[in-house]
Amino acid sequence: MPNRATQHAAGAYLTRRLGLQEVFSGPAGKPVCSFPAAMPMFRLDRIYVRGFDVQRTEVHHGMPWSAISDHAALSAHLTRHGR
Repeated sequence: MPNRATQHAAGAYLTRRLGLQEVFSGPAGKPVCSFPAAMPMFRLDRIYVRGFDVQRTEVHHGMPWSAISDHAALSAHLTRHGR
C-alpha cells in the first residue's frame, strides 16, 4: 500500500501537470476515506476529472455496497463546463 507522501505527490502531479481535479478534495484538499468499507479510515480511492463541474459527491456505505467490495463505492454527479 502506498504511503501518504507518495499518494500526495501523485495527486499533486495529476492536478498540476494534467489539469485534473480530485472531486472529493474540495477546499480542504483531502480525498474522502473509503477503506475498509465497513469502517473507512484510509483515503485510498479517488475520482479525477477535467472539463466538468462537480455537482455533488457521495460515499456509499452499507448494503449492498459493502457486499460488492472491501472499498466504499464513490460516485460523482458531473456537468460539462459551460452547460
